[in-house]
Amino acid sequence: MSDPSLPEPSAPPPPSPSAEPAEAAVGERQVRPVARRPRRFVLPDDHQDPRTSDRIEAFLDGPTRPRRKRPPPDPTRAHFPIRLDTRTDWNAALKREEARTIRYRRPVTVLVIDFSGPVGGTDADRIASPVGEAIRNEARETDRCARVGPSRFHLLMPETPHTQAVHFADRLQAACVARLVEHGPEVTVRIEAVSPVPGQTIADALVLAGTRLPD
Repeated sequence: MSDPSLPEPSAPPPPSPSAEPAEAAVGERQVRPVARRPRRFVLPDDHQDPRTSDRIEAFLDGPTRPRRKRPPPDPTRAHFPIRLDTRTDWNAALKREEARTIRYRRPVTVLVIDFSGPVGGTDADRIASPVGEAIRNEARETDRCARVGPSRFHLLMPETPHTQAVHFADRLQAACVARLVEHGPEVTVRIEAVSPVPGQTIADALVLAGTRLPD
């Protein structure tokens, strides 16, 4: 039995209402989720990259041998004989090329082919025929040619600088002479090539080429 002379023990004070949230807050700060490390990407065992295999095979085979470059085709030679234009078709082609040259500033050259000798009457047609055949076979498919007089042809050469056209004129003259052997030495073929300079038209170049040919 308890001694009545002793004071009764006092009850412990009730816990403060603010103490429990404080302890809970401390617990929340201390307990944190463990950060997970990012998972490394691993290729599957059966994975194959064809690009990697090609590189390995190329390394084992060694450097490839350089291929020989073929010389570029001669742009002044035709694959098929061209046809001669009528005067109307020639003028239309000249206008189209004039507009294209002005717009794109591409090189162009005109040739005046003239032959002299006994060209009176039917002789002119007889001599013009082998000259025309030589032009048709030597010119390119993109060139345009027309007979503009009894003893004169005009040839339009798009995308052709003057130096290249001069080499073509030499070859064309040799081809004409070879076809005119049977007509005797009195037949002469003369060719003049002119490229328009800035400020000139193709028609101006034709006029200039005609004036350079001796009468």
